[in-house]
Amino acid sequence: MQWTVRLEARTSQGEVTTTELVTFSRPGVVSTLAEVGLMLDETKALLAKLQMNVLCGQVAEYAAHHRACAACGVLQSFKDRRTRRLQTLFGTVEVEAPRFKLCRCSPSATQELARTVSPVCTLLTARCTPELERVQAELGARTSFRDAARLLETLLPASPANQEGVRNRTHAVALRIEAAEGVSKTWGTTPRVGVLGGRSVPAAPVVRHQPGRSARQGQAGCPRFLTLPAPSRAGAMIQQLATLRGIGVQSATVLVREAFVREFANGKALGSYAGLTATPYSSGGTEREQGISKAGNRRLRTVMVELAWLWQRYQPGSAEVSWFRERVSGTGARVRKVMVVALARKLLIALWRFATQGVVPGGAVMKPAS
Repeated sequence: MQWTVRLEARTSQGEVTTTELVTFSRPGVVSTLAEVGLMLDETKALLAKLQMNVLCGQVAEYAAHHRACAACGVLQSFKDRRTRRLQTLFGTVEVEAPRFKLCRCSPSATQELARTVSPVCTLLTARCTPELERVQAELGARTSFRDAARLLETLLPASPANQEGVRNRTHAVALRIEAAEGVSKTWGTTPRVGVLGGRSVPAAPVVRHQPGRSARQGQAGCPRFLTLPAPSRAGAMIQQLATLRGIGVQSATVLVREAFVREFANGKALGSYAGLTATPYSSGGTEREQGISKAGNRRLRTVMVELAWLWQRYQPGSAEVSWFRERVSGTGARVRKVMVVALARKLLIALWRFATQGVVPGGAVMKPAS
């Protein structure tokens, strides 16, 4: 037996177009249960073709509608045609993004840098759809980033994504939630942020499972998107860190969510978790340093090196900066780049003690009260 799936599209002007999507050939008289119904690969191909046709049709209709001048209604002249790639839950779609010359009645038409307009580029403000970002963030919060990427690739014709892509988008959603939670001055209410698709969800911190523990341990199988009473312990630490000059809400969020919510025996264990510990080489009579291990949390390590440079600018009188300047005085730029990693480790431990124990770093200056 053979099935052909056709898509009928009707525009706002009443024009009807029919497109043949896919053709399936399945045995009429099946011999095993495995031959019954559609296969996963066939379904993924159907969804990808359907998404491409629907999205391209919507974008073309949008561009045609916005070609007319909003002031006088005259069709704007066509300049050129470009393409944009949009990552969706059902594959990456390449759409046409025509550019039009602005109508003469527009005030911007007389400016040198604003003589053209692209309605499609105005519509596609991101490289991926909110639905794809939502699904990646939700899967990344419930399981490992590698498994989340593998699940999407296996079950859906989604745009290819590796574990780093899932991680970055999960953290982007977490930062938006945390910004709404951390910047809010009123902790008596839980702000609601519509980041999980069409429904509004409470702002909640992202809690990572401890290494070596399954999802059923500890949190009783709860996902890592948890709604905690405000103010949460993590939210309080973020606000406390943000009171220091040189540390913003986003940097404080990364420090707390990536490290300070975990339990560390001492500062040495924290430095090892961040990958900021030395790796000495000793063999016989040969001893030398091989640099930092880089075996820990890369995101935390990157933020700490950036904060180490910023700390010198905004906290010049702190004990850590004084220690750093004593050791790099009279040296070149190369030594400063090496020593800033040591400063990052000392600063990480000082900020950890400040967030968890309330010990203010020596010589640190707070932001003025607003």
